[in-house]
Amino acid sequence: MISHIFIDDGVPAKRGVRITRAMIVLAFGLFWLGFGGYMSLDAWRKGEWTQSTCTIVHSDVTANLAEVHEKFGSYTLRNRFRYRANAQDHEAWDEEKFEDVAEADQLAKERAVGSSLPCWINNANPDLAKLDPQRPWAVYLFFAGTIVANALLVYLYVIPQCRATVRKRATSPERKAKQQRGVILLLFLGMSAWLTWGFIVPLIDSLRASTWPKVPCTIDSSTLAKDEVHGEVSLTLYRPDVLYRYTINGKSYRSDCYSFTDCATPFQGWKRADADEFPERTQAICRVDPNNPRHAVLKIVPGPTVLFALFPAGIIVLCGFALLKKPEVKTQFTSTAPSPRGRR
Repeated sequence: MISHIFIDDGVPAKRGVRITRAMIVLAFGLFWLGFGGYMSLDAWRKGEWTQSTCTIVHSDVTANLAEVHEKFGSYTLRNRFRYRANAQDHEAWDEEKFEDVAEADQLAKERAVGSSLPCWINNANPDLAKLDPQRPWAVYLFFAGTIVANALLVYLYVIPQCRATVRKRATSPERKAKQQRGVILLLFLGMSAWLTWGFIVPLIDSLRASTWPKVPCTIDSSTLAKDEVHGEVSLTLYRPDVLYRYTINGKSYRSDCYSFTDCATPFQGWKRADADEFPERTQAICRVDPNNPRHAVLKIVPGPTVLFALFPAGIIVLCGFALLKKPEVKTQFTSTAPSPRGRR
């Protein structure tokens, strides 16, 4: 719907309309260019931080597990550390959010109380310090991408829209057929990637986990995590967030991996029933990777959501038939009759 506003479908719009929408699109691109420039400048300033040594005085992982909570940041690692800067002692807090409790617990063990770790101190304000080094390269790449995107936007859209006249390109049947096959090929590749990473790889992980040893575990909490998707239609997806603990070789671990094949759905009651299969403070059986005890899974049998794979699989089959079908070549017949000019 939005594409019809900015792209001519048929007769080109008037020049004033084309210039107006070109300026709107250019303003949108310049906004992201300015945002990327601001983030790059801020990253460059933070890059002036100095590495030092600090001592951890507090380290814990807190779980933000309401009955229905946000998927991102369910588990928070908070560290307080001491360091010396400008011949004075300072203290600072560092906080990181995780979706995987095993990852948060592992980092908490690495930052145990009393351990000495490298930290980065802001030269301009020694009261500010971080345990993780500043990584500005991702921001710089984003800024470079906005520059390239704006250059292409001006060349491919803004300049053509601002021209005095716009000619409608004639599309031959052969060219139109090639464009259709190109769209079908892109759809085929996109659905194949979705089917592979969204369903086939998780199924392989579940089959591999079926060979892991069974370990008794205790359910600490059984809640729902939600993920809000905003677009033309707002959608909220739910999945079980079951936190459990188990012991391997005398060491205690925690995990919130429910199932490799479980897909988030907008049906809250459906996912609530999945979470209710594992009530709090009850015993259950989980599968633990013998090579890495931090990796565990609670349920290896695929649930009903695996049937969602039929959608991309069906699209792949239809696209495959369309690509294998030879395009129809229309033969143009020319008349051999003499032209009216040749008659007397």
